[in-house]
Amino acid sequence: MRRQVAFVVLLLALIPRGARGQTVFEVSGGYNVVDYRGRNAMPIGWFASLTARPVDWFGVVSEFSAEFDTDNSRTRPVDRQAFAFLDGPRFLFTAPARLTLFGEALVGIAHDRDFVTERSGDNRFVWQPGLGVDARLSDRISARFQVGWRYGSCCGLGSPGAIRFISGFVVTTTAKELDEPIQPPPP
Repeated sequence: MRRQVAFVVLLLALIPRGARGQTVFEVSGGYNVVDYRGRNAMPIGWFASLTARPVDWFGVVSEFSAEFDTDNSRTRPVDRQAFAFLDGPRFLFTAPARLTLFGEALVGIAHDRDFVTERSGDNRFVWQPGLGVDARLSDRISARFQVGWRYGSCCGLGSPGAIRFISGFVVTTTAKELDEPIQPPPP
């Protein structure tokens, strides 16, 4: 976890000082479905992420996700869990019609419990490129749709990776708005 925080701080430090004045922060969360190749099950779960965008076209992402599944094909059901802690850059392109397209390349650690029967739990290095779109619903809220591919030995049964679909919401604010005091409502 300390390495991930250090990575995010390092990336933000590399951005020119003048560009940091308009930093935009995004908090997102939602529903997560992963298709682990070679398996019949499609674990479902959730994700949460924080993005700092010091310029309009670039952001630094830190994401946590979890997937859950139960294998009922055995005499005794096996509950399975997978968690991922990922960080990396995101490149954005604002398109017409209130859409923002983005691509990202996240790296980090995945932890699987009972996703592979021979192992009860493993930590693995993974990387996850992805593409997505944010559709603005208001000035601060957007709907997010994204697809990614999780590479690494995180997916069990010797599979090369897993395709990941997410949908959720994004709340956006700027550093300036965070510094402003909250005004009470007029009487």
